[in-house]
Amino acid sequence: MKNKYLIPLLGILFTFSLSCQRLPEPDFSVVPEENPEAGDSIVFINSSADADSYEWEFGDGGTSSQESPVYIYEQAGIYNVKLTAYNKAGEESSSRTLTIFEPTVLGFFVYDSTGEVALEDAEVWVYDNEDDWNWFGEPQMIGTTDHTGLAVFMNVDPLVYYIWVVKEETNGFWASGGYTSEVVLNENNYYNVFCTWLEYEKKTSQGHRELLRKISNPVPQRFRAVMIPGRPVGD
Repeated sequence: MKNKYLIPLLGILFTFSLSCQRLPEPDFSVVPEENPEAGDSIVFINSSADADSYEWEFGDGGTSSQESPVYIYEQAGIYNVKLTAYNKAGEESSSRTLTIFEPTVLGFFVYDSTGEVALEDAEVWVYDNEDDWNWFGEPQMIGTTDHTGLAVFMNVDPLVYYIWVVKEETNGFWASGGYTSEVVLNENNYYNVFCTWLEYEKKTSQGHRELLRKISNPVPQRFRAVMIPGRPVGD
C-alpha cells in the first residue's frame, strides 16, 4: 500500500524540483574590447550564471560549444554574436553586435642599393623600441621576404618600429637598418627598404653586429612609406 503512494509522490517532488530551478542567465564579454581586427584571436569570456552547457553563434557561420571560446574572424565587418545557455529548466540567449575592423598591416619592400633588384629570402627583424634594436636584442617579430622582396606583418600595434634587414650571400650580405613612421591603425603601412652591400672582412672576426653598425651610425634612417602595395619607384 505504501508503494502505491510513493511513486506519485516522487513524481511530484521531481516536478517541483524542476520548477524551482532558475533559467540560465547568459552573459559574455569580448577581449580585445577596443579595435578587434580581422585575423586577431578574439576571446569570448563567458560570465553566465546557472548554466550547464553553451552554444555560440559568431555571426559569420561559425559556432562553438566551448564555455569561453577563442575565435578568429577572417573578414572585417559587423557581426551579431549570440550565446545560448542551457540547463535542466530550459534555455536563454544573449546577443551583442561586434564590429571587426580591417587588420593593421606593416610591410617592407626590400631592395638592393639601386632599388632595381628585389631581395628574396631576406630576414626582417622588427623591434618596438630603439634600445632593443640598437643592442640587437630579441626582436618582437621576424619575417622573410618573398620573391617580390616583400615581408608582411599582420595585426600590429600603432607604434614606431625599428628594423634590421639581412640578406646573406657568399662573400657578404645586403643589410639595412632604420625605423618607420607611427603605424596607422586598420590601414596598410608599407615601406621601401634599400640595402647596403657589406663584404666579410678576411683579416678580422667582425660579425653581423659590427658591420650593421656601419650602416646605422650616427642615427638610423627613416624609411620611405609606400602608400599602395606594388613595385615602388626608387628614391
